[in-house]
Amino acid sequence: MSNNHIILMGEYGDIQKKLDGSKYYIRSKYQDELVKMKEKSKGEFEEFNERTGKFIWSYPEKIQQLIKSNEFTKSDITMIFYLATFINGTGYLAYENRVKLNKKGIQNKLEIGRTLFGKFF
Repeated sequence: MSNNHIILMGEYGDIQKKLDGSKYYIRSKYQDELVKMKEKSKGEFEEFNERTGKFIWSYPEKIQQLIKSNEFTKSDITMIFYLATFINGTGYLAYENRVKLNKKGIQNKLEIGRTLFGKFF
């Protein structure tokens, strides 16, 4: 047993149970709900990927809406498709090392100036 213990105390301060801290941990109800939501979301995402494939082309309706939209230029759409190649398995834009791309990272990947990026973003 490790030196880290979780101790369950009784009403009068008596030790009722000692648990090995390397095998057990304490989690709040809020943390439990977050874990459940994450697992559900991950399961739904994996199920979707199994049905449709794991690349951007698995979203044909959305792509058609994007292409037909008057809000985006052909240049914008090209940049969006290029950025889609950086989507990681959890649906975020990320570097190869799985670190999420921030606004500056997106601009660097697109290799465009601040003014054009501002209009695009």
